Amino acid sequence: MATLAANDFSSYVLTEEEIIQGQILTIAQEQVIQNLLSDCAMEKIALSYDPNNTTAFAQQEAYKRGQMDALRYILDCSLAAKEMQLFKANNPEA
Repeated sequence: MATLAANDFSSYVLTEEEIIQGQILTIAQEQVIQNLLSDCAMEKIALSYDPNNTTAFAQQEAYKRGQMDALRYILDCSLAAKEMQLFKANNPEA
């Protein structure tokens, strides 16, 4: 069972199985996150470059890229957890 870790931020000490289970998304969750990723990509493409304010454009573009990276990371973690779960099911001695 997860236990709260004592540190400056809220985090939990989890077993490997708890981590795997916690990372697996449902189909609906994957679809919603994929839609959010798509929305961010469209917003990033729609950014207008202003030669008089290159810093603002760079910040907006970096913010959108960061959002996209975070969403992709969550999807990738779910896929990896599903693959690990399948591997463990097919290789109980591992």
